[in-house]
Amino acid sequence: EPHGECVADILVRLAKTYPQALYFPFQLSRLQLEAGRARLSPISRAALDALGETLSSAHLEALVRGCEDLTHPSLRVKDMLSQVKSALEKADLGAARKAFAEEKGALCDGEGRGALLVDFAERTAAMGTAWSSLDAA
Repeated sequence: EPHGECVADILVRLAKTYPQALYFPFQLSRLQLEAGRARLSPISRAALDALGETLSSAHLEALVRGCEDLTHPSLRVKDMLSQVKSALEKADLGAARKAFAEEKGALCDGEGRGALLVDFAERTAAMGTAWSSLDAA
């Protein structure tokens, strides 16, 4: 977006000073920003990289995973399919595969996750061949 360059430096400085204020909004929009990375200006790409580096935290990522566990897996699958469809409509096979792989990993790996996701992972383990065939597509 054109205004991205105008605020890039400000966002990076804010992230360094107040990382807690920008962590969650950045994580929510990161996938979409990364999907459109090729269309970003060099200034915006550099800011995206700087924000990604500044706003990475193992503790906060664990908290985010815990919050994600509060969302029913069927809703997460629906959101993932929407992202995949959107990427495919733009003929961006890489973004579609990335969205699928990330969500599949989160949904099928119950390790360290809440009971709802662990149950979902166990129930979908039987679908392993179906998930794997989608990986190869």
